[in-house]
Amino acid sequence: MKKRRIAFKNEDIECNFTYLYEGDLSLVIDIIRHYERIVFRGFAATRHGKRDFSNLFPFPKGENPFSGESGGNRITMDIEGNAIEGNFRDEPPISLSLSFTIEDYYFSSTIPRWIDKVPVLNKLYQSIHLTSVVSLLHEDFPLVTFDGDVRVGTENYHLDRARGAIAHHWGWYFPNYVFLMCNGFEDPGTLLTLSFADSITSAGIGIKSGYLYLHHHGKEKKLISPFQGKVISFWEGGKLCVVARFDEGNFVRVNIDPDKGIAFPNVFNTTCMTVMNVGCEIEGMGESDKAVLDVKGLDVIELMKR
Repeated sequence: MKKRRIAFKNEDIECNFTYLYEGDLSLVIDIIRHYERIVFRGFAATRHGKRDFSNLFPFPKGENPFSGESGGNRITMDIEGNAIEGNFRDEPPISLSLSFTIEDYYFSSTIPRWIDKVPVLNKLYQSIHLTSVVSLLHEDFPLVTFDGDVRVGTENYHLDRARGAIAHHWGWYFPNYVFLMCNGFEDPGTLLTLSFADSITSAGIGIKSGYLYLHHHGKEKKLISPFQGKVISFWEGGKLCVVARFDEGNFVRVNIDPDKGIAFPNVFNTTCMTVMNVGCEIEGMGESDKAVLDVKGLDVIELMKR
C-alpha cells in the first residue's frame, strides 16, 4: 500500500477525479483545470437525495490556485491537504477533509513499462508533450481507501477506510467517452477501470480508442488500444456494452445498466452525465452495484433518457 498525493501536472487541461462510498453516502469530486478557469464537478447521493455542486470558476491568480467565487457560489480547495469547502446558492454547504491510502493497483495509459529498459527511447518519450497531441490520457488507481470527514449541509459522515477510486486525466481536449471505475464486486479482489473514447487529435484526426485494467483472481489484465477494434462500445438490451479484445479468443465484456444508478446531468464541453452506484457486470465474473460511470456524448444521453 502506498500513501501519496495525486499532484496536478500543471497542464492546460487536466482533472483529478475521486469517487468514494460508505454506507448511504456516495460522493464524486471532479476538479478540472480548463485553460482560464477551474471546473468543479461535485455530486453526492445521501439518504436525503442527490446533490449537484458543479460550477465553473475563473482561474484564480492568488496564492491558492484552486479557490474562487462565481455567481454567488464560492469554493475553497486545498488540494495538497485534500480539503474542500464550498457554498452554493441552490445546494447546502459541503466540506470534506480526507486522507487516503492507495492500494497496490495501478494503471497508466501513457507510459509503456517496457520503455524503461531502453534508455534512448525512454528519454525521447519523456521529451514528447503527449498532452498536446492525444486526448484523455489516464492514470487510474482503482482501489483507494479514505479516512476523514464529509459534511453535506447538516449531515456528517466520518469515513473509516471507505472504499473508492481516484483517476487523473489530462490532455488538450476532453472528448466524448464512456468511463467506468468499479470496485464493489462480491469478490473484493475484483477491480475494473475502463474507457472508450471518441476523440480528436491536435491535427484534427479522429481516433476511437480505449483501455482496460482488470484485476481478478490475483491476475491483472491491461490493454491500451489506440485504434477502434480492440475496444468497442454499443447498446444492447437497454445496457451499455463495452468489449475489450486482447486477441481472437481472449476478451472482456462489460455490461452496464445506467438505469439502476443515480444520474447527474451536467454540461462541460459536450453534454455529459455521471451515474453513481451503477449496475455493472463483467461476463463470467459477477456483478457490482458500486461503480461510477461518466458518460459524455449526445447520442448516449438520448438513449439513457428513454
